[in-house]
Amino acid sequence: VVQTIRGGIEVNATQTASRLMTVEFNSPANMLARVCLPLFGAPHASTSLAVDNLHVAGEVDGDYLCADDLGSGGHVVTMLR
Repeated sequence: VVQTIRGGIEVNATQTASRLMTVEFNSPANMLARVCLPLFGAPHASTSLAVDNLHVAGEVDGDYLCADDLGSGGHVVTMLR
């Protein structure tokens, strides 16, 4: 749990053997989140994410693939191949 002035953000990250990441998080009310998953040195391996089981285009930011403007509440973000 990471504390903010609006409350705690709960985060659970898991990685599969194929180096795919899944991040589950729950953020307080009235917040927008930017979630970034590591690319592990393969910057063009994937540019797609699943956010709450919906496919979205991710934004490459350095060594990370990011999803922006995720509203408050619980979300699951997974990198897709």
